[in-house]
Amino acid sequence: MSRHTVFDGIDLLFLDVKEESVQFYAKSHTKTFAINHCEEGRIECKFTSGEYLYMGPGDMSLGWHTHADYQHKNYFPTKLFKGIVLLVDVEKAQPVLDSLVSESHINLTTLAERFCEHSEYGMMMEETESVRQIFSSLYKVPDQIKGHYFKLKVIEIFLLLSVISTSNNEKRATYRKQQVDIVKAVNEYVSTQFMKRITIETLSEQFDVPTSTLKRCFKGVYGTTIHQYLKECRINAAKRNGRRIIAVGTTSVRTLESATNDDGVLQGISGWTQIFIYPGYKFKMIDALVTNFHLPQSTLLMLISALAGREHCLAAYEEAVRERYRFFSFGDAMFIR
Repeated sequence: MSRHTVFDGIDLLFLDVKEESVQFYAKSHTKTFAINHCEEGRIECKFTSGEYLYMGPGDMSLGWHTHADYQHKNYFPTKLFKGIVLLVDVEKAQPVLDSLVSESHINLTTLAERFCEHSEYGMMMEETESVRQIFSSLYKVPDQIKGHYFKLKVIEIFLLLSVISTSNNEKRATYRKQQVDIVKAVNEYVSTQFMKRITIETLSEQFDVPTSTLKRCFKGVYGTTIHQYLKECRINAAKRNGRRIIAVGTTSVRTLESATNDDGVLQGISGWTQIFIYPGYKFKMIDALVTNFHLPQSTLLMLISALAGREHCLAAYEEAVRERYRFFSFGDAMFIR
């Protein structure tokens, strides 16, 4: 974790966790709130009230540190979490903000109350495009400009949150300890027995839980379905054991590479990808590809060149032209390894 004091009363924390749990006790303070953003992974907050709450990629939350229940232990279901916490001490930060943004007065208490009006812990909202742009830019800032850049971005965050629509706010589902314990036991079983034929029905019977509850709670905790998690386990096991991962289609390539972290582990995610694969790209997951012959001057031609090499691909295409292979969709296919 790295911590930066941006202004008096305003601290920016970057979390990069690669373990299963971290004990965290936030000191309760009647005039401090936190803005949280999850970039990657998943985090479980276990409150002293006995409730469990989960954040996933793209989620943003805002809550006061006014209740003892805010103190919690963090568990990371995917053993990975990358995110930001912006801590704001209103009594210290308000005078600073007033001096910097005099024309557009931002009342920090009013800002926080917009998101905390109906919830004891605050509110969680799915990421909007404007929020995504602000937070995503904070994760990759050159060291030499961090100080000034963080100051600009923090003010931008306050300005945006003071006017952004709160209609996307949601009361995120919470789970009871009994439900979470069962789901974690299911996860442990699936993680070791994934090569067996496992169905929702057999798991429901084995762990004495209704199928609908099992599916709902498992996805709530781990952010993915049991069937999807089984696929991840099998693919990751194959990769660990040195077996080749063969993608069928370039969309599968982009999906697998986008969902694989820097340690080469496939993880369940959802959302859009902006990955652009071209010569020089280092593949993290796939080893081979089955795909059709793509049109000249296309980005997909660049993708297969990244895997097989430009000269090798050009030679293959010359052969395809000579032999009158069919190009593009529903055409002939090739195996690249």
